[in-house]
Amino acid sequence: MREKLRWVMFGALVGLFVAIATPLRELSIFNMKGGLMAFPGIALALLGVALIILTVKEKMRGMQKRFFLLTGASAVGMPASLLLHSVIYHFYPQEPFTYVMFFFVCPTAFLAGAVATIVLAIRGRK
Repeated sequence: MREKLRWVMFGALVGLFVAIATPLRELSIFNMKGGLMAFPGIALALLGVALIILTVKEKMRGMQKRFFLLTGASAVGMPASLLLHSVIYHFYPQEPFTYVMFFFVCPTAFLAGAVATIVLAIRGRK
């Protein structure tokens, strides 16, 4: 049961990431105004936390566990680094660390974790 739920959370997380990252988002539901703009980021973070919790509770071993955790942690890291950038920017306007985390490090880690998880699942290794 938990394994199926973990795969559902993983699929929802990947789908939400693709919906947020696609250039066609200007035409989609994610082109929101006001307070609703934060909804996709909050949903991404909550799905990442859920994936981490389900992976840790499952007592998995091996590379697939590491890649599930990498995918969940990077999903949590994207909205967190954006929020941190917004807070720090008021004190240090030239601070690039959280900006680089949001645009380069976290998406790259997310894609690496997601692709590796899918490849390991297809190969049957756990």
